[in-house]
Amino acid sequence: MRCLYSVLVMFGLVNIVSAEEEKVEHNMVEYVQELTGKLDALTQTIEGLEKRIEILESACHAHAVEEKSKTVEKVATEPKPLAAAEKPKRSKPSASADSLWGDGMAALQHKNYDEAAQKLGDLVQFYPEHSAVPEACYWLGEICVINKKYAQAQTYYAPAYKAFPETNLKKAEVGLKIAECYFALNKNKEGCLFLKEIMKLQQRGANISSATLQLMQKYWVQHKCDR
Repeated sequence: MRCLYSVLVMFGLVNIVSAEEEKVEHNMVEYVQELTGKLDALTQTIEGLEKRIEILESACHAHAVEEKSKTVEKVATEPKPLAAAEKPKRSKPSASADSLWGDGMAALQHKNYDEAAQKLGDLVQFYPEHSAVPEACYWLGEICVINKKYAQAQTYYAPAYKAFPETNLKKAEVGLKIAECYFALNKNKEGCLFLKEIMKLQQRGANISSATLQLMQKYWVQHKCDR
């Protein structure tokens, strides 16, 4: 009797366990089905977004092509201004270096500054080894000062200053001209430094005119170079 009772109890427990397992398995199936449905819906949403992106990209590309076509057409039909780089370069003049120097100085004496600048400029550009080039640079600087183009004047004064020997009175004079250009450009520090450069020339025994020395002293005090 006891053995039979034990068998019945065990049989009942097995049935209970089997029922529980079936319930869990059923719930898992339902959960998987639910996830599968959500995944399908998400996949459809992504596909829809991808199609919309493709449509937008096509529209943007078409718009860009249209705008580029309009720009090309506009550039092709508009007149192009002649840029500075497109202007024809000056060719070497037929006149000799001596002729350019003489004609340039004659034009300068008659205050024909444009003609003088052209003649002397050609001399400097096409005959850089000519002995008159330092003087030509000096006078080109003077013409620029007359037109109040101080920065451009310095570009001409600088090679003249370098070329003149210390025995030439014009070396200190040109140095003073460079300092004056700095002062005119409101660059007092640089101007004072160049006055000091001329003072070094004086210490080395360079020839400096009394007029240049007087102007140096005037600018030194006026621009407070001692500070």
